Amino acid sequence: MPSPWAYRAGNVGKTNSGGVMKGAYLLFLHVKHDVRVRVGASKVLNLRKGYYVYVGSALNSLEDRLARHFRRRKNRRWHVDYLTSSCNVSVEFAVIIPSGRRLECVLSRRLSRCASPVPGFGNSDCKVCPSHLYRVPT
Repeated sequence: MPSPWAYRAGNVGKTNSGGVMKGAYLLFLHVKHDVRVRVGASKVLNLRKGYYVYVGSALNSLEDRLARHFRRRKNRRWHVDYLTSSCNVSVEFAVIIPSGRRLECVLSRRLSRCASPVPGFGNSDCKVCPSHLYRVPT
């Protein structure tokens, strides 16, 4: 697996070759207060105050995907958009793993060993992982 590196809003650029970066990422979220978040048309999540990690991938433009996650205002497309647009949730930073392969399920399975999954979150296209959002111990 390639070496990961950290990202904070605004500090990732295009690859040296001028192309777009592809890869997976771990998005570190801080839920400031217990919060109830509507996800999609019918799902409601109750999240306890604390820290969470969301696992995702972007095989078109990692830069654009991360910039989107750090913006609060956006059209809500993915489950994680409902969290990152909430005023009770802040995106602290992301760790990116440059790769041309989908690594989110590998990362998710590794996270499941040490963190608690939020069942059915962000993995509607995945039949293997219990979730792509995990509550991490503090």
